[in-house]
Amino acid sequence: MGKCIQQIIIDTDMGWDDVMSILLMMKDKDVEIAGITVTGCGETNLEDGVSIARGLLALADNPAPVCAGAATPSSYDHTFPRSFRANMNDVMGLAPTLPPPCTPLDPRSAVRLMMDVLDAAREPVTIISIGGLTNIACLLTWASPAQLARIGKISIMGGAIEVDGKYPGNVADLNNAKPQWNQGPIYATNTSAEWNIFLDPLAAQTAFRWTVPTLPLELVPLNACNNVILTPEYADLIKATDPVASFLKAVIEEKCGTSAEPDPVPVFDPLATTYGVGLLKDVKVETMRLDVKVVDTAVANCCGTTFTTDNPLIPPKQVVMWASEAEFKAVFARLANAPLCNAPKE
Repeated sequence: MGKCIQQIIIDTDMGWDDVMSILLMMKDKDVEIAGITVTGCGETNLEDGVSIARGLLALADNPAPVCAGAATPSSYDHTFPRSFRANMNDVMGLAPTLPPPCTPLDPRSAVRLMMDVLDAAREPVTIISIGGLTNIACLLTWASPAQLARIGKISIMGGAIEVDGKYPGNVADLNNAKPQWNQGPIYATNTSAEWNIFLDPLAAQTAFRWTVPTLPLELVPLNACNNVILTPEYADLIKATDPVASFLKAVIEEKCGTSAEPDPVPVFDPLATTYGVGLLKDVKVETMRLDVKVVDTAVANCCGTTFTTDNPLIPPKQVVMWASEAEFKAVFARLANAPLCNAPKE
């Protein structure tokens, strides 16, 4: 018997690293993208994010459904700077080069799509969460026990775990990188939160505390991502010339050539995605109970901070604290140069 194809749902805010993740998964012969659900609570506005996702799939004539989720967070109004989002809304100027969608617009909501995929699943479905957790929290709240039981795991890129008294968050880093990105003290003083958790801290808290039923939930925080840095070398590794590989190469070249963010820039979502589908083995994983701070303050803001807790009511999580850059680079090169073979089966 052949290897079982792993069905995944990608829940995404469609930033540059989300784009890379989707393109890589379209090249993985052992993965089927069962659906892409978009949140507008992150790097792109909702309508733009949906459009980008559909264009990416069209690069390979992949008919996977794309559905819109939440346009705003379930709490607060945390958001990326307007000009930063504008740059992501057209994939740093690359969106006009995407082909038109190859399938009609899917009218279902993000949560409805997730539940439909779970209803039809014959094997456990992996959910890759690479944006704010608004859609994920809605799924956990609205899905039936039978649907939730078909989730193999939820793999999240998010959070930052305090190590040796240091706060490795990235909210303040981005806010303070350019004068036009300064959104005030709630952002400027937040040195401990990571963006995906900060965008909707109550949704993240809901996911972290979920116990009925207990779901396998794993986290790839900044601790691991900061060890794998995006460099122009990744573009040089791409030798394939198919539309997916070519667009992937263009995204990397654009990001490395024009980024005004603090250097260095980790690969973020592609690391979490490749780990989530089981392609990375050279990692250090710790088991810990995590919770999220959910109160904004104008001084030394810690809202969105992930922290360890001894609360026995919170299920333990598998947390990747370190990943091998060499292994990720090898996996990246293999996927980027693989043939297109990812279209869902009829």
